[in-house]
Amino acid sequence: MPNAVAEGDGPGAAGPEAATSLLERLCSEYKEQMAQLDKERQYVWDNKHRFPRKDATSQLLHGACEKLLREKAALEERRYEEHTAEPHVLFQRLGVDFHRRTSEKASGLLQNLPRRLSGVHERVRFRPSLRSFFGACFGAAYNEADFPHNLSCWNDAQHVFVSTYEVLRDRSFVSVHTSDLVVGDIIYLQRSLRAPCDLRVLTAAEDTLVDASFGSTAPCEVRHCTSQSTASDPRESSNIILKGSFLLQGSLLGVVLRPPQDPFLRNSLRSSLRSSLRSQKDGDFILDTSVPAGMKSSACQRAYASLCVRASCVCRSFVSMADLASVKTIIVFLSEELYDLAAVRDMVRAMHELGKAVLFVGHDSQALGRCAQECNLEFIDFRGSRSSASTGAPSPSVDSSGSQHDENHGSPANVRPHEHPGPAERETDNCVADLANSCGDKRAFGACLHGISEATLLRFCRLLQERGTSVLYASSQVQPQFLRCVVPPVQWAVNRTLSEELSTCASATFRMRSHSNDTSVAHWPTAVSQTSFVGGTSTSLDAPEEQECTANTLPVLVVSMNTKGVLADLASAVIRKPDLRCLALAIQILSKEVLERQER
Repeated sequence: MPNAVAEGDGPGAAGPEAATSLLERLCSEYKEQMAQLDKERQYVWDNKHRFPRKDATSQLLHGACEKLLREKAALEERRYEEHTAEPHVLFQRLGVDFHRRTSEKASGLLQNLPRRLSGVHERVRFRPSLRSFFGACFGAAYNEADFPHNLSCWNDAQHVFVSTYEVLRDRSFVSVHTSDLVVGDIIYLQRSLRAPCDLRVLTAAEDTLVDASFGSTAPCEVRHCTSQSTASDPRESSNIILKGSFLLQGSLLGVVLRPPQDPFLRNSLRSSLRSSLRSQKDGDFILDTSVPAGMKSSACQRAYASLCVRASCVCRSFVSMADLASVKTIIVFLSEELYDLAAVRDMVRAMHELGKAVLFVGHDSQALGRCAQECNLEFIDFRGSRSSASTGAPSPSVDSSGSQHDENHGSPANVRPHEHPGPAERETDNCVADLANSCGDKRAFGACLHGISEATLLRFCRLLQERGTSVLYASSQVQPQFLRCVVPPVQWAVNRTLSEELSTCASATFRMRSHSNDTSVAHWPTAVSQTSFVGGTSTSLDAPEEQECTANTLPVLVVSMNTKGVLADLASAVIRKPDLRCLALAIQILSKEVLERQER
């Protein structure tokens, strides 16, 4: 995101365009509130000087007025809550200098903070058990001074997997590392970004949605973000975003209420979900360089560097590279930024040459239909619409209620029409089973799936897992329920233990009001709306702890086509460009490495 210094005293701080627009709105609202306060103060001052000061009655009334004002201030102090306080009161309490657009802590401690992530090598953390390995890799015993920081492939991992956020400081938006956030920072969040700490919403774009699920195994709880308090309990209020929540839609400006190291809910299940991928300290990233069985460290380093340079692909570990090479079925969520017919065609051709199945899912029927026609793929509409015969694309209408559709005579061989699906669930299950059989039996299978729900996609992935087929899921957008349920089995076992902590959350103290008052009853967020982000209607997914995992169950490998946000946190690899050719090239590079190893 571009950064620049704002000039003048106007609200237009430089930064992302959407963030600047939100800041202008916030400044306008803040000016109105301060104007009203000035008007009230002026009224009190005028009233005080309207009567003679030496008059005994006037002195008595002035004393009573001042006493009432002091009692009012004391009452407001006792009733202070982060989610109900007026913005100017909140800013004063948190030490925010809104005229300078920065917090006092940020001004005092981080005045010279650079605008970009710096000192990358200082944030590198390595597993102690791997230090001997690095000695073998680089010809000397490992220490931070001797580590070759000039290797761009290692530094790329830091830039991708270490989160930075746009923060308003000294009238401009700057990129700040998670561990450098302080109380009072005004932070900008947009779609797919995860809240790095507990926030109070100051202003939000229309229809901004946040996933407010506390537990990693809980059903998806979605609520609209507002700047006003909507509940007496802060955890139910729409203007509070707890650490670990992520935006599904829209953007907002929020003020940091607690530092990342001291959240409201200390036993964060969502942060524990990533304990196997990240270190316990926020901001630290563990680069796991364990060598997979049958491979050499030199080959791993060569493949890692080749992925970074040629395919713009950064892997979280050497093991994830081996997993990428062994995938049999590739599922791509075809969002708007990934839709490129030429790239889709090149990827399908490359994957079919390797004998891998490729499936494209999404909610844009026309885009999926064009991909099916261009690449000679099957088109399957899970919403029950009739497919167009001449183009291989669905008709404009996707209503499954039996309404009229545009139709042409004849039907192409690569289209499965669902004119009369009958019982919806049975038809869907049969279609999922047919897809799983096709992915396993056919050497080079491909299909475009329109309107498939997250629950159905999850069932399909589990069916492939049970049959021993490794699955890769690539996306640039967030599908919260699906991502929560496809974490590797080792994390599912962790989640079973974590789910037991849900009962302790009900009785745990929740310090919100002036850091002193406790709430003994847990309040879970109200589900304002639930939508399927794969294209179908939202249905409740089975919690991962209810899924019996076997030793033969293969995890779904998540590849993020978005370098920021939840996908990057959960992904085993990140493609730094929204280009499907890069994903195909990465798989080709790794598959070639595996084939050469097998030949030797």
